[in-house]
Amino acid sequence: MIKAKAGFVVYGVHKDGLKDPLGTPFIDEKIIQASKDALKVEGVDIVEHDIIVATKQEAKDALIPLAKNDDVDCLVLFSGTWVWAAHMIAAIREFAKTGKGIVIWTHDGSQGWRPVGGLVLSAALNEVGIVHRFVYGGVQDPANVKRVANYCKASALKRSMEMTTLMAFGGRGMGQTCGVADPSQWMKIFGIDIDSRDTYDLVETAKNIPESDVAKGFADTERRLGVKIERTPESERSMRLYLALKALKEKEGFDYYTIQSFPGLGDYYSAS
Repeated sequence: MIKAKAGFVVYGVHKDGLKDPLGTPFIDEKIIQASKDALKVEGVDIVEHDIIVATKQEAKDALIPLAKNDDVDCLVLFSGTWVWAAHMIAAIREFAKTGKGIVIWTHDGSQGWRPVGGLVLSAALNEVGIVHRFVYGGVQDPANVKRVANYCKASALKRSMEMTTLMAFGGRGMGQTCGVADPSQWMKIFGIDIDSRDTYDLVETAKNIPESDVAKGFADTERRLGVKIERTPESERSMRLYLALKALKEKEGFDYYTIQSFPGLGDYYSAS
């Protein structure tokens, strides 16, 4: 299971023990704690900020350290009550520069105008183009918790791929426009560099994989899958190519590898 670490920041102007005319605190600590606990169950570790944020300075004090903390994968902004979006947005913008994910989570219910706090802040972020996920709904619905947790995990996965390099073989599969990766897009979104290598090197490496390594590869795969794999020319070719990809990845120091397409690979391999 993918683990993520999220900065959890509660915001709202009705804070510091302030109560409504009926004597009920505007900030519902039970909801806040239940939300944190639910995220932990879903595999999200929480980095808490002990001050409920309402002013510009409080927003800076809360978000800038989280932005600088390399262990934090994303930010969960939890709507305690209504807030002045103008007091939050500059600090959120600074956090967003890190590329870490941002989630605004607001529970339903009128106490403290929580929905307004979430909707207005989300709209403010949309207005200036800050990418985020907005989740509306209570912790009692597992779907709401998963929407928050999954975004945090996606942010953690994205961060784990930053500044890595993918070794690619081949080109556009069957001439399909969607069958090839755009290096510029991958760099822009994920921070991954795609570097190509000649497919001939892959084929030659595959042909020269020792039989003992091929046999071990089949045994390891059968153990993982729990099924017997028939040794055929096709399955052996697949195993040799898989082992060759791993060997070239280690030899050249790449982080990932892929075959985009190599038309006629089977024919060439057999003829060689």
